[in-house]
Amino acid sequence: MINIYDWFGYELPINERYRLIKEAGFDGVLLWWSNDFGRNDYRNGPQIAMEAGLFIENIHTPVQNENNLWLDNLDGEALTDCHLQCVADCAEFEIPTMVVHLPNEDNPYNALGLDRIKRITEKAEQLGVNVALENLRNLANLAYVLEQVDSLRIGFCYDCGHHYHYYPGYDLLSMYGSRVMALHLHDNN
Repeated sequence: MINIYDWFGYELPINERYRLIKEAGFDGVLLWWSNDFGRNDYRNGPQIAMEAGLFIENIHTPVQNENNLWLDNLDGEALTDCHLQCVADCAEFEIPTMVVHLPNEDNPYNALGLDRIKRITEKAEQLGVNVALENLRNLANLAYVLEQVDSLRIGFCYDCGHHYHYYPGYDLLSMYGSRVMALHLHDNN
């Protein structure tokens, strides 16, 4: 199965975009899952994709507040609730995987953050949804969570562009390849 992110650089109505993706020979799409980036109709995306004959490989959860996940405040709880809702949305729309950004290296992991990840993991296990943690400038946090959370529902989203940009000296696929649940291949624009 060959899938593509549903944004390919041109402002088009979503119905037209999905028709073109299907005509180009793709089997499925990856969806952005929030109102950000002009996606006010994101919850309609799964139905429109299915009507176009496209499989939905995964959703990408919101990223603007990724560093809040470790914070002991309402913003941290709000982001946790957002990820929990994304797990429920995946189950509702029969989307197998969601991609999540962990906090960056300036925001080191902590017990509260790990507890939140475990809550997300528990819901993902209950609902049969995969949670793929994407590599960015977050290798210490990514490594910590993947080492601490032993679940078949928590895995790795390998992003080749982020790898090349942030940690070219590490062989991330040797380190976490057995846990790959999502793949982002691109050329860093």
